[in-house]
Parts: sequence; structure tokens; C-alpha cells
Amino acid sequence: MSTTHAPPGAPSPGERDPLISSPTNIAPRLPLTRRLYAFFCLWGFKIFVNNALRGLRLNNYLRSKDQPTLQTYYDVRPNLEVRVFFPPGHTPNSSSTKNTKLPTYLNIHGGGFALCDPIVDDSFCTAMSRTHNFLVVSLSYSLAPIHPFPTPVHDIRALITAILADPRLPIDHDRIALGGFSAGGNLALSAAQDPSIGSKIKAIIPVYPVVDFSGRYKGKHRTSADGRPDALARSGEWFSWGYITPGQDLTDSLLSPVYAIRDMLPQRMFFVGAEFDVLCKEAWCMAKQLAGKEVKGGDDDEQPSREDWDWEENGVRWQMVLDQRHGFTHAPERDAAKEKERLEITARLWGEMAAWLRGALEAS
Repeated sequence: MSTTHAPPGAPSPGERDPLISSPTNIAPRLPLTRRLYAFFCLWGFKIFVNNALRGLRLNNYLRSKDQPTLQTYYDVRPNLEVRVFFPPGHTPNSSSTKNTKLPTYLNIHGGGFALCDPIVDDSFCTAMSRTHNFLVVSLSYSLAPIHPFPTPVHDIRALITAILADPRLPIDHDRIALGGFSAGGNLALSAAQDPSIGSKIKAIIPVYPVVDFSGRYKGKHRTSADGRPDALARSGEWFSWGYITPGQDLTDSLLSPVYAIRDMLPQRMFFVGAEFDVLCKEAWCMAKQLAGKEVKGGDDDEQPSREDWDWEENGVRWQMVLDQRHGFTHAPERDAAKEKERLEITARLWGEMAAWLRGALEAS
């Protein structure tokens, strides 16, 4: 476990806070009926998603769509797949590649710590490599509830260390960035707190990440403009039950990175939130406090506003993508017009992330 570093105004372990159910910031044991409900819901969801991913993997393979240049495994975690995407003109072991070091982006997939695998991010990784000329490495981790916190954090740390030591990869060690979606954003922020990792990472991009399990900075579930409920309104408790064991300190900065102090993280960060996502507020609060802005964590009326949707200060950038829900970058819309708009918004976000990364990685 890491040592917890609480930001100003945050509750210390043992202090009661009205926003959380546990008066000691320790994860409680849910009543039996709620545990059973979470168990069946989460495992049912896992079975459904696993079957869908098998179909997606086969479909993409047969269509040669968004395929990685290299699929590999490392001895430190021999059961966890790593997918590597080379930009155009670069292939493993070619003489031109060996002589050219590339800016590198390490990506961690989302899925509530319990679902999915790196294939869900193949389209993103392909865009970042082919369109924006990054070497992209997409990581796996062990999934909850069989592997709860902190196992996934340890997996990511071990794999990053192995990847950065891999002579097959043309990594420019002065230009390494790390990021992830949702749970992956959490794991990126957690892994980067390890000095042996963080000292090698120049920039980090958490996209709609979960950063607070204590409830101190948690926002409200919000219904989108078209009347759809928050994507996490029903499933959030299932994922928390699967990932967090009773008795866990909810303010541990490896679990809730909002409690990490500035010096524990890379000096350049780009937080992306979605307007109609319950996680938006906590990511916004973390971005603000790391940028040196005032944070009123306990004031539930303080929400990210449209007037404050995009800013950068003291090496920290915040962007709230308007009119979007959690997971919008990966969840297709049924309506053709909405899907076209979603794809355009997502492609624009990838471009902004790439442009920001280039500037961050070139900065002294």
C-alpha cells in the first residue's frame, strides 16, 4: 500500500464525511442481499462482454481492421497480452526502425476494473499510431472480482517496466507518455506514483477517469439532454464491489489518485471529462487541485461548468467534452446521425490529445 497524502480540505482517515457511507473512510462490507445482487450483475455483465469481445476480435482479424503490428507477452506477467502499434514506415527489427526512436504512448483500457481487454482500444491505438505518428503500446491487467485492488496496479507497473526495457521497441525514452480510459485512467495515475515509473513518464492523459472512491469529490448522476440516465447510475456499485475489498482504506492514493500530491505525478497532465458523467466532477477536482486552484470537495453544488470546460494552468490541462456521457469514445450510437456526430467528436478529441502530447513531450 502507498502512503496516503491528502490534499488541503480533504478528510483524513477516521474523519466522518457526509458524502460517504463509511464514517472512517474504510470500505464497508455490503449487506448480503446487495453483495449477491452485485455478484450476479457483474458476472452476468462479464459473460456478455467477453462473448462480445470474442466476436469483435474475430471480426477485426478477418477484416484486417485496426490490427496491432505486434502482439506479445512478458515473463513478468505471461498471461497478460500487450498489443503494439507501430506508425507507418516502421516495423519490428527493420534497420530504419532501429535507428529511429519514436515518441511512445502507453495505453490502459477501461472496463470498471472487471471488464474488457486491450482490443477495445484498438481503434484509438490505430489512430494515434497511423494518424499521429506515435508508437502505441496497449496493456492488459488482471480483472476483478477475482483480482481486486491492488493487483491491477502491480500488473501495470510490472508491464511498464518490462516494456520500457524491450529492445524490440523503438522507444524514445525522453518522450514517453501514459494514459487510459475510465478505470485505465485510474490505473495510469496510480502506476505513475511509483518513482521508478513516474520518473520515466513525461506526460499523462486520464480520459474520464475514476479518481475518488472515498466520495469526498464525487459528483451527482446526471441525465443527458436527450433524457438518457448517467451510464454509471446502475452499474457503479457492481464495479466498486468487485474491485474494493471490505476494510480497504478508500483514501489510499493508489486506489483514489485524487489524494496524490503534485510531486507524486508527472509534471504534464491532460484530464478529459464527459459532461454527463458522474465521474466528471472528481476528475475536474483533481485537475484543479494539481493546477493549484481552489477545490471545494465537500460542496456538492460545485460542478464543472460550461464556462470552465477547457483550460490549462501550471502544466495541467482540463477539458470537459460537452453533451457526452461516460464511455462515449467507445459506445456506438444507434441513430446514424448521432453516431456520425460521436465519431467526429471522438476523432477531434484524439487530434487534440495528440497535439497536446507532442507539445508536452517536446517541452524541456
